[in-house]
Amino acid sequence: RVVRVYGPLRFVVEGPRRDTDAAKNVEAVVRVKVPEHMPFHSLRELLEKQYFGGEGKEVDNLFAISDLEKSFDVVRRDALLCGFRALSEEEEKEKHNVTGPPQASDFVDRARAFSRRVPVDDVAALKRWRKIVRGFAATRRGNVVPVQCFAAAVAAQEVLKAASGLYRPLHQIFLWDCDELLDLVSPTEETWDESKTDANAARGLVAALGPRAARVLASASIFLVGAGAIGCEHLKNLAAMGACTDASASLVVTDMDTIERSNLSRQLLFRDCDVGDFKSAAAQRAVHTLRPGVRIAAHAARVGEEEEVGDRPFAHGFWGMDPDRLVLTALDNVDARLYIDSKCVEHGLGMVDSGTLGARGNVQAVVPRHGESYGSSVDPPETAVPVCTLKHFPYKPEHAVEWGRDLFGGAFGTQVQRARGVKEVLVNGGPQAAVDMLWQRVGGDMDAALEVVADVAQDLAVDPTDQEEALAWAVDTARHHFQEEVQELIHKYPEDHEDEDGVSLLQCAPSHSARPFSPSFPLARVADPLLVR
Repeated sequence: RVVRVYGPLRFVVEGPRRDTDAAKNVEAVVRVKVPEHMPFHSLRELLEKQYFGGEGKEVDNLFAISDLEKSFDVVRRDALLCGFRALSEEEEKEKHNVTGPPQASDFVDRARAFSRRVPVDDVAALKRWRKIVRGFAATRRGNVVPVQCFAAAVAAQEVLKAASGLYRPLHQIFLWDCDELLDLVSPTEETWDESKTDANAARGLVAALGPRAARVLASASIFLVGAGAIGCEHLKNLAAMGACTDASASLVVTDMDTIERSNLSRQLLFRDCDVGDFKSAAAQRAVHTLRPGVRIAAHAARVGEEEEVGDRPFAHGFWGMDPDRLVLTALDNVDARLYIDSKCVEHGLGMVDSGTLGARGNVQAVVPRHGESYGSSVDPPETAVPVCTLKHFPYKPEHAVEWGRDLFGGAFGTQVQRARGVKEVLVNGGPQAAVDMLWQRVGGDMDAALEVVADVAQDLAVDPTDQEEALAWAVDTARHHFQEEVQELIHKYPEDHEDEDGVSLLQCAPSHSARPFSPSFPLARVADPLLVR
């Protein structure tokens, strides 16, 4: 029996001492994740019985922590949840057909009727409670797209947790807000001229943050570096808010990477027909589909010191062209971030840097002359090489090492485990069970399913215990990776290939020209055992 667990590799068991015969007979320990039962109150029960009021550990456990300052604020909890109750009652009465401007004062009074946790004699708490609810009332008919996306992502994550039962869900109530924005704007302080903005995109934004915020976004000048997962999210949000739709606006996006099928699961602007295209060009088409009026220009040029000369699109003059330009980075390496940060500091440009690594994420807003820049703090050295660099433009010895490690892990780890799993299902459940399993894994994508079936069939056809078959597989693998793939890359990107800006890809990736491997013996498809030997 396990007495205490310190970690996945260190624990204490109740049993015989290590020097006894009984302990010596123990050959293996199996780690079993014990299911945990988590009880939940219904939302109606929590709201009606006011479980969310008060203080103490029991009440705190009903709230998932989202902000170390706000999550433990009892007054804020009561104000927000009373606001939601008043909004629900309002929509129910008016049957989701609210006309005319919202009356914030009436809404605050209705919300106050639900509160029994903020006493009237506590003047300071009551004043703060009313301020929070007034902000809720003033913006309740508006929407800010990034906030909506965050809420939707959290909801989707919780659905996956509930469906799989593998991860700990958020317990009970999750409150998150950014109402500090309301201290900077006034939604009703001025009139809104729909002719100057995209009315469909800006109406919800105006209701939340006011007409000036909508006009600023519509006339913005934005430079987005990177059109991968984060870049696609940026572009979708900007298009949904009607950004860069004014005649004086511009949205410039650049990414020298091309789209692979594996990108489609996390880079939401791309589809099957875009595979092989530059990400920036495909993103431009997708943005015009979402919002035809966005003034977006796509490039496939590198951003770096070597691009500062001549008439290249991101030469030195580009950075000083518009003093109000905002730079958004969606990059996968520190060196590029440091370079862009240095240019923003030099020219006084605002920058928002963001990045992800696995399940972790980071964002940093850099305001010129009002705080530290990205380069003011030093990040730890990168331990991983970007996938696009490994696959298309490796130019350092460590890139080759990382590529080899990735290839070895796939060939002798992932592929072997997948083949074993399919073989086990074939033996125990038959062909139909194996087909069902593969179909479920690829999510019903026919092209992906056929590709997986072909790979698995090839893996199962090789007998690793047969020396001749193993050698034949090795020769085939070498031919594929060191001849066919290199020839395909040279055909797609020859030495004289230039992107739409006239920049050579060899200048974008400082590497030697690619050459297929040419050994002294032919890497032909092996059929003759003598040739194998």
